[in-house]
Amino acid sequence: MRKISRVSGRTGYARAMSAALRPRLTWIDLLRGVAVIGMIETHVMHTVLSAEFDGLQRELSFYNGLLAPAFLWIAGFVQGLSIRKAQLVGRPVVTVARLRRLGFIALLGYLLHVPWDRWLAGDFGAESWRIALQADILQCMAVSLTLLLLAGMARGGWFDVITGLLAAGFVFAAPAAQHWHTGVVGIDAFLNHNGGSLFPLFPWVAFCATGCLMSRWEISWKTLVPASLVFIALGMFFVPATYSYVHPS
Repeated sequence: MRKISRVSGRTGYARAMSAALRPRLTWIDLLRGVAVIGMIETHVMHTVLSAEFDGLQRELSFYNGLLAPAFLWIAGFVQGLSIRKAQLVGRPVVTVARLRRLGFIALLGYLLHVPWDRWLAGDFGAESWRIALQADILQCMAVSLTLLLLAGMARGGWFDVITGLLAAGFVFAAPAAQHWHTGVVGIDAFLNHNGGSLFPLFPWVAFCATGCLMSRWEISWKTLVPASLVFIALGMFFVPATYSYVHPS
């Protein structure tokens, strides 16, 4: 029985490795396209929609709220495929080139938050640094993907175990993380919304980690729809935290 279990485990891992070597996935490219169009829509409508259409804006807010999770899930899924491919062909998972790309993504995120009006006026006070060091989706994505790269140093099924623990851990720790405080602005920005960050690591890392974990299987409608229903059901019965946040702008 143990021998059969081992063979089954190896077969599942071999399928995950072969999936990593597939050519471009049409469905993931289509999902990326939909997410990009949706992101353009949400920023345009948020900017130009008149206050008299408040009901429509609230309705759109629900659908627009799915876009950031979609981006992070896609990033995690693609990262998972890349890690599995590197493991299969024997290349190192953590490389200088990959870390440099992730660092560039984080840098872009910080540059978009530079409070030029304050700094050009000579205001380098605590408030200006709080704004500059807020964690937005680019910084969150860069750190999340870095964590997945480090997890990818574990081989075989351990990579999936660690990835699953990351997904669950950042979700279940989210309520407690809302009260964490180190006193270091740049670190606190990644812990919770208290400093004005829109995308702290808790619980947003979970979207990347879940996408990475799902890259283990060959995704199709036969697997995607049941999995989506399971996550929707879980979401209806478990709410990690209630956030009430108004962007400083």
